[in-house]
Amino acid sequence: MTRLLPGALAIPVLTGLLVLPGGADVATASTTCTIDQITNSPDADTFGSLDPDISADGRMVAFSSNQDHLGTNIDGNQEIFRYDRETGTTRQITTTAGGVFANGSPSTNATGSVIVFQTNRTINGKNADQSREIARWTPARVGSGISLLTNTGTDVTSGSPTTDDTGQLVAYVSDVDGNDEIWLRRLDEGTLAKMTISSSGSSSEPVFSRTGDHLVFKRAQARPGNERSGGRQSGPGDSAHAVVVAPDSPATHQPASAL
Repeated sequence: MTRLLPGALAIPVLTGLLVLPGGADVATASTTCTIDQITNSPDADTFGSLDPDISADGRMVAFSSNQDHLGTNIDGNQEIFRYDRETGTTRQITTTAGGVFANGSPSTNATGSVIVFQTNRTINGKNADQSREIARWTPARVGSGISLLTNTGTDVTSGSPTTDDTGQLVAYVSDVDGNDEIWLRRLDEGTLAKMTISSSGSSSEPVFSRTGDHLVFKRAQARPGNERSGGRQSGPGDSAHAVVVAPDSPATHQPASAL
């Protein structure tokens, strides 16, 4: 889940998808809409480069891609990359094998030094069942720099992660209790909280404000005769807004059960 939505080239955006005849690529633009294409995906039969998110300082761009940008993704797996606009260099964050949409939906902190994303690959020997989980990358960690934030097991799906400027707050969607709900993990406190409580319908697509004070997400309410298993439904949803207590506040958050 990216912080900025892909936009048409005629609309000033900070980061988005540049759709070319050969496929989708990632581009950045200033407020005057000067376009800088930072990937080149020549294969029109693949998904190319997707899910861009940009750091608050505008330097780092995280994205997912099944292209071989550096000669290190020859199997064409969907991997996470980070592009440095200052140096013009690209770094491959994940190196995995197999899976469909193996790694995706990256979200970065203020400086691009933390990236959270969803993955269905085995990471450091964990997630052997290859369910969709939430992972976090930071160069401060040893080895690959990647750790799993969730490891929920078979028949449970977690995805659409978002993080704040500090990289210490991570919100995501999970159906671990049978319904798609928003969960909040505070890495600095080591706590996990359920942010939404739904008797029907679902919550999805969370996006943090940069400060981490607010969280917006999509709320889909099941209608009579339109329910699906697990409380999910495919009808139109409404946007909802949940307030998250600031990281430096001693107060505890309240689940958004009234939404």
